[in-house]
Amino acid sequence: MKKGNQISTVEQAFMSAKSAAKYLDVSVSYLYGLVRQRLIAFYRPVENGKIWFREADLYDWVMNSRVEPVKKETSWGEEEQRAFIRSRLGN
Repeated sequence: MKKGNQISTVEQAFMSAKSAAKYLDVSVSYLYGLVRQRLIAFYRPVENGKIWFREADLYDWVMNSRVEPVKKETSWGEEEQRAFIRSRLGN
């Protein structure tokens, strides 16, 4: 797929496990764990062969794993904070 020193767009779209792990800032063994559990998209064109990842799939996986912050229902006023501290100190 190489033309001189240029790499085709299709080839640029795929990365090895090592590159994918670096992209995600995880170890290669952790990435393979995700693959074994089928928690992340990957490509294996040859049965039992090398696996490949697309940057777009990795990006989507990260973006779909957002954890929403928990909102406090109420905040403590100054007197409630003092009462809590007194109760913890045994006063």
